[in-house]
Amino acid sequence: MELVEGVPLARRLAPGRPLAIGEAAAIALALCDALEAAHEVGIVHRDVKPGNVLIGEGGRIVLT
Repeated sequence: MELVEGVPLARRLAPGRPLAIGEAAAIALALCDALEAAHEVGIVHRDVKPGNVLIGEGGRIVLT
C-alpha cells in the first residue's frame, strides 16, 4: 500500500476555514474519480468521510 503523507480533509474543514468553491469542486471531482475506479474493479468503499480523504502534496486528493 502506498504511503501518502497529507492532511485529512476533516482537519482542513475545521471551523472558520471554509473551502473556496473551486477547491471544494476539485475535491468532489477527485473523490468521484476515485470511487468510479474502485467500482470498476468491484470494490465498494463503505466509509467515505472527511477523515478518510487526504490532501497530499500539490493538492493531490487520496481516498483511503
